[in-house]
Amino acid sequence: MTIKKFQGRTREEATERAKAELGEDAVIMNVKEIVPKGVFRSFKKSIFEVTAAVEEKESRVDSGIAFKNMQNMQKVHETINMAGRFRFRPYRRNRRIKAKRNRARLSF
Repeated sequence: MTIKKFQGRTREEATERAKAELGEDAVIMNVKEIVPKGVFRSFKKSIFEVTAAVEEKESRVDSGIAFKNMQNMQKVHETINMAGRFRFRPYRRNRRIKAKRNRARLSF
């Protein structure tokens, strides 16, 4: 969702600016009157600020590309599964052998 603020001399002018930039799909969220402050406020006019939002359009993916990506992901998962099935574990084997040796040494 894209949210932007627009200013104009009147409510209608600010709303028209929002619709012109964001399109007819724009939703007006808030209209606020900004009153000038300071010493010269009597010489200045009020400004209207419009907050508008528009939904971003979803990018559509070609179904052929999505299908190819899905097949590639399945191949990767199969490769990972095969690698995990035949994993070599030298550390565990060495630990068992060392434990066996230690038991043999201790039994006199």
